[in-house]
Amino acid sequence: RATLKDKNGEPLSDQRWEGWYLLAGHTRDYSMKVAPELCAKIAAVTVEAAVDGEVVKATQPVSVAACGP
Repeated sequence: RATLKDKNGEPLSDQRWEGWYLLAGHTRDYSMKVAPELCAKIAAVTVEAAVDGEVVKATQPVSVAACGP
């Protein structure tokens, strides 16, 4: 699950993906489309994943420069 948040920590958008499993040593990429008018409002993204029955959560700041031209 990925949640895009504004500078106050309020959710702007949320997306979930159904994943089965991931073999050791492998990766799986996920992508999320973001409307241009929403992009400049994003201050952070929080990602959650279920790992061995527990939820692992991480938040990363997002620079407005990530929106691109």
